Amino acid sequence: MVGVLVAVVFIITATRPTSDREPTTGLPTDAQARSILARTYEHATRTTDALAFCAESEVRAICINQYNRGGGRASVPAQEPRIVGSWVTDETRVLTVCGVDGQGETYRSDFPVERRTDGTIIPLLDVFWDSNTYSGNKPDGEPVQASVGPRKSSC
Repeated sequence: MVGVLVAVVFIITATRPTSDREPTTGLPTDAQARSILARTYEHATRTTDALAFCAESEVRAICINQYNRGGGRASVPAQEPRIVGSWVTDETRVLTVCGVDGQGETYRSDFPVERRTDGTIIPLLDVFWDSNTYSGNKPDGEPVQASVGPRKSSC
């Protein structure tokens, strides 16, 4: 009986669609990037200032600067961003998102995510509503071009 149970579990596990099994190495999947974006949005709505929002950021100084320059807590969007594109450069998955920030300004922005060597997936530009543009990575992993600014446009 135990042998039959093990065989049934093995067959069920082996025949599960691969989309249910997210990889833990390599390029983040589109689904993983979308999950990180959703968590980043939820985190932004729960925090009250730049220090709290950017506490876990890989690029904390840039995050704080973007958050404060854009209007602080008042600029956090009231609605989740709309994903209008997904693309890959080097080892980075980039979602292009748009929406309306908390001050009523439209934004269109790139939200790049990458996987650390420990398998954790992190956003590279946390303040997704600040109209970031992202272009890629140098061989050592540093951004070739990441800019912020008045790239605001309709969604």
